[in-house]
Amino acid sequence: MTIISQFPAVQAKYEDSLGPMFLALSHFIFYGKSILSSNLEAITMVTQMAMKALFAKPKGEHNEAIMGNGALLLQQILMTYKGVLDSLLLEILNAAASRLGM
Repeated sequence: MTIISQFPAVQAKYEDSLGPMFLALSHFIFYGKSILSSNLEAITMVTQMAMKALFAKPKGEHNEAIMGNGALLLQQILMTYKGVLDSLLLEILNAAASRLGM
């Protein structure tokens, strides 16, 4: 988990957008299911990164495509980890509702 643990720092460099990490995270969510299913800390970190991306405004610009990456990852997380993320479900739904209210 050493590489994935560095992703939040990379996300901060990209002003909360996922940047080039989107594809890597998407693959990790899908192909790393056995790892993430047994590691609530890791899936929580990835989920929090996706929620941050919902509100990312790099260079102060409102960009739906950049924000949409967070929504796509959240959708993938919810579909891939049914029942695993019950403790995070309310937080995910609140983030989505907040984003819709922007």
